[in-house]
Amino acid sequence: MRVLVGGAALVVALGTGALVASVRGWGSPNVVVDVVNAAEVSIVATELTIETCGAVTRITSDAIASNESRRFAFPVCGEGGYRLRVTFSDGREITSGGAYVEGGYRISERVSRERIDTRSEWYRL
Repeated sequence: MRVLVGGAALVVALGTGALVASVRGWGSPNVVVDVVNAAEVSIVATELTIETCGAVTRITSDAIASNESRRFAFPVCGEGGYRLRVTFSDGREITSGGAYVEGGYRISERVSRERIDTRSEWYRL
């Protein structure tokens, strides 16, 4: 009887762990980056420059209104990095300092008129 209860508890624990890992994206080759426009003006162009597996890829987006956001998802092979560049409606551009990423990372980029603040949420429950 003890073996049966212990086995059931083990199955429940492993199942719960697998569910949490799946929901959080752990083990996923994808990186998710949320770009939040916290500036009082619109962003008219957004460009993520991604480096992974010895290759450089660019993802672009159209306008992001003030107080709105856009989600980008891209695969990395093990690890990589990216840099964010935005252009505001008045023509001003700012670029992030870049970020190191691995598959499963979730990043929030908060864009203000003066800078881009990066917040990593990787492997957070």
